[in-house]
Amino acid sequence: MIEAAQKVLQEHGEAGYQARWVRFPFPAAALRNLRRLHLLDDECDQPHEMFMP
Repeated sequence: MIEAAQKVLQEHGEAGYQARWVRFPFPAAALRNLRRLHLLDDECDQPHEMFMP
């Protein structure tokens, strides 16, 4: 979920997301919260890209 949301954000940016999906802004706060919760108990050994405009 985090990777998919991050990819959308990188590809479109928040403004591009809003323009494309019109009714809903990019869920930046939800993505930050998911990332925060994941990092609290991270044992996946995967690199974590932290891009957030």
